[in-house]
Amino acid sequence: VAVVYWAGFIHNPLFSSCTPSGTSTNRKPSMAGYCQIAMTYCWVAICLTYSIVFCNVTSTTTLAMQVFHGLCAARFMRWMWQHSWSAICTLAVTVWIHRLIGPQGLWGQMGLFPQLWIVWLALSKTNVFLNRLSFWMVSVWTIVLQPSQRFNGSIALLVLQLLLLPLFLAVIIASCVIGLPLIPIWGIPVFVLSFPRLLRMWPINEVRHSPAQDTPLFEPFFGHLRFAVGRLIKEGVLSNTPGSFFLLRHDQYMVIVELLESSFLYNLVLMKGLELQMTSCHTVEAN
Repeated sequence: VAVVYWAGFIHNPLFSSCTPSGTSTNRKPSMAGYCQIAMTYCWVAICLTYSIVFCNVTSTTTLAMQVFHGLCAARFMRWMWQHSWSAICTLAVTVWIHRLIGPQGLWGQMGLFPQLWIVWLALSKTNVFLNRLSFWMVSVWTIVLQPSQRFNGSIALLVLQLLLLPLFLAVIIASCVIGLPLIPIWGIPVFVLSFPRLLRMWPINEVRHSPAQDTPLFEPFFGHLRFAVGRLIKEGVLSNTPGSFFLLRHDQYMVIVELLESSFLYNLVLMKGLELQMTSCHTVEAN
């Protein structure tokens, strides 16, 4: 979400809109579709107006600032239900900063909800930067420490990366700010900005059934697995970060679970079962 939407508000034009496979994007909506769109905009306007009133801004505040307060309030209200743990951490950091700085100055005059938005933006970008920086460092040190990963010129590559360290850090920072993934060049740990994932690789929320022979065996297993995955996420055994992947196994069943959305009362997951047939390329999994 932080990559597809800039600052949590504006859709990133570098990423295409995610549409379910098999649907036509050029088909005009029906009358019910137009009514649904109108109702959506009405609800957005009502929520925005309510958020502006809820912010209790002063009469000297400009209209643009009132709208900004309302957007930040509406976003945080949604974020509390969509990702409760992140909202609680953001609120805790905001309260700590407010106690450290005090109500004086520009930070105290901004209001609670703009402060929450700024803190969330800083924490999310910092988290992405640290994850990508750690991945880059692990990739470099793997070539240095693992003899099986070394190749001719690995020492020269390490020296080159140390000399161009500011440039590599600038590339990582730019990828975090713009919201683009990184891709290695020729399989070595030299990363450059890349294009977004193809649309067919995006997760979609629709009921799909594979015509494979193992499908009837996985259907009753998925029914029990849904409750088990939800319980493990609530207990903290599995990560509650959207976009996380899990490889689960029970007896002969192996399932790839992708966490699409995590909220206070529900979790949206996408489960894919691996084939049960023993083949030459899946001998280890089948055994």
